[in-house]
Amino acid sequence: FGASLSNLKELQLDNQLSGAAIHEFMHIITPLGLHSERIGNFNYTNPLMSKHLWLYEGVTEYFANLIKYKGGVISPDLYLKEMEAKLANGLTFPVKEMSFTEMSEHVLEKKYNKHYAQVYQRGAVLAMLLDAEIQRLTSGKKSLIDVVLTLNARYGTSKSFDEQNFIAELVKEVH
Repeated sequence: FGASLSNLKELQLDNQLSGAAIHEFMHIITPLGLHSERIGNFNYTNPLMSKHLWLYEGVTEYFANLIKYKGGVISPDLYLKEMEAKLANGLTFPVKEMSFTEMSEHVLEKKYNKHYAQVYQRGAVLAMLLDAEIQRLTSGKKSLIDVVLTLNARYGTSKSFDEQNFIAELVKEVH
């Protein structure tokens, strides 16, 4: 029994480490290759957070989990359990009605900062739902990764997208 408990802890650690490594690697796509001017010209002295932190962290977290699942690192059941845990953690946010772009933009403020983890929790769930909606709207011809990669190719590391018009641009890529 002791050996199997040790093996289980090793598997959990491997899963956490692989998830963190994949998440950090996926930052090549966003925000390194797809970011607003607030991130492209980040002011470290007087920082203004982007409305699209949900994209930089939440979508990246979703992609990391999806890659682990599609790559066979985790089972379908474990993938769903991880996403279920993110949803449950997301439900602990005390503000019930708020745009996630508002949360992202104000996350550096004291009121929101203590809930920073929500960009990973709710953000990943938001990305999963957005992916499902994109696939539904395009009859499976496009997914969230397709749209993000198209926008990444349009902008790349040296060109920032407009903070205010990004959602409209993302929608336009879907249909």
